[in-house]
Amino acid sequence: MTSTTLLQDHGATATYAKTAAPDRSSPGILVGQLSLSHLAIFPNEMFDIIISHTTDIKTLLSLGQCCRAFALSVNPWLYSSLKFTASPKSIKLARTLTRCPPKAQLVTSIVADLLDIELILLPAGLKFILAAIVCCPNLASLSVVWRFQWATGRILTNAFKLYHFTTFQWNQTVSQFLEMQPCIQDLRIVGPGPNHARGGGHEPSLNPSALPRLSSFEGRLPQALTVVSGRPVSSISLYGAVTLPNLERALPELAKSTVQIESLSLQVDDLSPELFTLVSAYLPRLSRFELRIVRSSTVAYSNLTSKSLCEAMSLLARLEYFRIRLRCPQLFWEHFYHKQRDVILDWACQCPSLKKVVFESSSENKAPEWTFDEEAMDWMCSYDE
Repeated sequence: MTSTTLLQDHGATATYAKTAAPDRSSPGILVGQLSLSHLAIFPNEMFDIIISHTTDIKTLLSLGQCCRAFALSVNPWLYSSLKFTASPKSIKLARTLTRCPPKAQLVTSIVADLLDIELILLPAGLKFILAAIVCCPNLASLSVVWRFQWATGRILTNAFKLYHFTTFQWNQTVSQFLEMQPCIQDLRIVGPGPNHARGGGHEPSLNPSALPRLSSFEGRLPQALTVVSGRPVSSISLYGAVTLPNLERALPELAKSTVQIESLSLQVDDLSPELFTLVSAYLPRLSRFELRIVRSSTVAYSNLTSKSLCEAMSLLARLEYFRIRLRCPQLFWEHFYHKQRDVILDWACQCPSLKKVVFESSSENKAPEWTFDEEAMDWMCSYDE
């Protein structure tokens, strides 16, 4: 279970993961009964138990301030994953990291969500945060959401090796940064890019030797065309609606990945047999397919089970997981179970490799998940309203 809480000692948001404990006696009462002398002679295993069973972050921080041995045990838990926001408290955390190398060495993941930084921290505060990012040598995951090109330039000189990188910007400076990070496996570009932001311009260029280990990409179609070709990308997730003609022009380039693409997620204007035919022609090993139909489009129930659509799905011979987000009232009405099951049976008849199907409503908070039970030889629905 992942939780986000506020570090009161330096006021920055820290994200941490821990296992939920059974609801027995209150851990806060337990640790409150321990004297400092008891804590001083506790083995590290006991510290780990207290940390994993205490949900109150203030209790842990208080113990850490009172007992150095406990602080050494709790710090990796508190500092492993951090989030910087546009607030003075984030500057305080940044200064803590730059002044305390042992704490900076504990950080493995940073999220810098600074889109609203202009009025509060620019530019001195941002420089503190950038310095803190650079001083974390064991950083493996970095997400930077800001609009300033000079800020990205400040992290070009670093000592860390990233495996996961998320960026709001997409320009030549970011491209240069990527060329210095050969270990990146997952890349997400969440910003609009130069063409969308200014209504023109060119996509940044990327050295062919860059990102030799990239396996997963998320971004817009123009960005994917720059990044995917010639790299071992097996999973692609595209933001923004993609028209069928644009997809037809792009798939030959995307198929130039040095490995077979097995997972594809995209948003389209409509559900059509031509889409499945096109995808199957260039991505024959696709096993995971996620479709999002634009909100303005309503899919007729009869189209889901049309002969042409089912025959087109049969071309995806390795498809195991199919998720579709759409507006189709009949599919989510009171008797949705039988409607959805009929659709799945028609699809599975033409696509026998299919093992899991998710219908997600674009107008309601509903996403029934269907899984094929090999023992029962039937489709089972898992759904909680």
